[in-house]
Amino acid sequence: MEAKFFRFLKIVGVGYKARAEAEGQLLYLKFGIQPRG
Repeated sequence: MEAKFFRFLKIVGVGYKARAEAEGQLLYLKFGIQPRG
């Protein structure tokens, strides 16, 4: 049961991180700032 819960948290965390990065890149494009990397 706990393993399932932690797997769920991990999936949600990865999805949240990916979405946050995508929104961050959109902000960079909107303001014309090139992201470092």
